[in-house]
Amino acid sequence: MFGPGTPHPRAVHVQDWSAEHYTQPMSAGVDTSTFGDPAFALPVHGRIHWASTEIAPAFAGHLEGAVLAGLRAAEDVRTRRSVAPPRPQAGNH
Repeated sequence: MFGPGTPHPRAVHVQDWSAEHYTQPMSAGVDTSTFGDPAFALPVHGRIHWASTEIAPAFAGHLEGAVLAGLRAAEDVRTRRSVAPPRPQAGNH
């Protein structure tokens, strides 16, 4: 990918995604009224953590929102791991 052995590109394509019709959630006809709703960011059964652009507290529906949601979920998993209930061991009923 880098260095002297890397081939030179034959062309460079630049895309302004903000100008595309379907990259804006409202223009695509998607109902975004629940984007960023804190209820959707809550872990299910304390173990399943959601990380998607739709649950981002800011920039929902965009790449920035996906990154923020992923960081939030990772931090949530990291901090909750230490307080999670112990898993039952085989033979201990």
